[in-house]
Amino acid sequence: MNNKLKYFSKTFLWALFFVIAGQLSACTDESALTDETSSTDNTDSDTSIKIPGNPSIIAIGDSIMAWNSLDTNTIPDVVADSLGTESYNGAIPGSTFLESIDSNLKKIPDQYIDDDWKWLIMDGGANDLNDRCGCGKCDDVLDTLLSDDGKTGAIPDFVKEITDKNIKVAVMGYYHVPASAMYGFADCNDWVDKFNERLKTLSDNLQNVWMVDTTLIIDPD
Repeated sequence: MNNKLKYFSKTFLWALFFVIAGQLSACTDESALTDETSSTDNTDSDTSIKIPGNPSIIAIGDSIMAWNSLDTNTIPDVVADSLGTESYNGAIPGSTFLESIDSNLKKIPDQYIDDDWKWLIMDGGANDLNDRCGCGKCDDVLDTLLSDDGKTGAIPDFVKEITDKNIKVAVMGYYHVPASAMYGFADCNDWVDKFNERLKTLSDNLQNVWMVDTTLIIDPD
C-alpha cells in the first residue's frame, strides 16, 4: 500500500469514526436497531437500481445505517461529504444478515450492488440475534453469522467476496442499549459484546478490513 493510499485509508476511518459519534450519540436506545420507514423501494431488483453520480462508497445494513436517510444525512452520506466524494446507501431498516423472517426484506448481502467501489461500510447481525433467538440462547445463530475465530460464517464469507474485488471494508459493530430498550434489545448487550469481539477478530484476520467499535462512542447511560 503506497503512502497516498495509507493516508486515504486513515482519513476515511477517522471520518467514519467521528461521523458515527455524531450520528449515534443522540440515539442510545433501541430505536436505531428497529424497523422504521425507509425511502428504499424493496421491490426493485439490484439490476434495476439507478445509482446517481459517481459514488466511491457503498453502504449496506440495517436501520442504524439507514438512519436519517430521508434527510440524506446517513453515516455514509456524511462520511462521503467529509471526504469530498459520493456514496450510495442500500441499507434497509429491519434487515438481517441471514435469511429474513420477513420475506419483503432483502437480507443485507443482497443489498450490495457490484460496482467499482473503493469502500464498503456495513453493519448487520443484531436483528438476527434478536429475531431468531431473542438474545437468549444464541450460540448457534452467532456461529452461523461468524465463528469464534472469525474465519467462517455468513459474514466472513461475504466480506471475503468483497475484499477479493480490492474493495476496502469498514464493519460497524453495535453499541449497548439501556435496560429500558424495547423490542427485546435490552437483553442483547452481552451478545453484542460477543459479536463485536468476533468482528474484531475477523478484521484482524483479513487485510483491508477494519472494525469500528461503537461501544467506544456510545454510553447507554
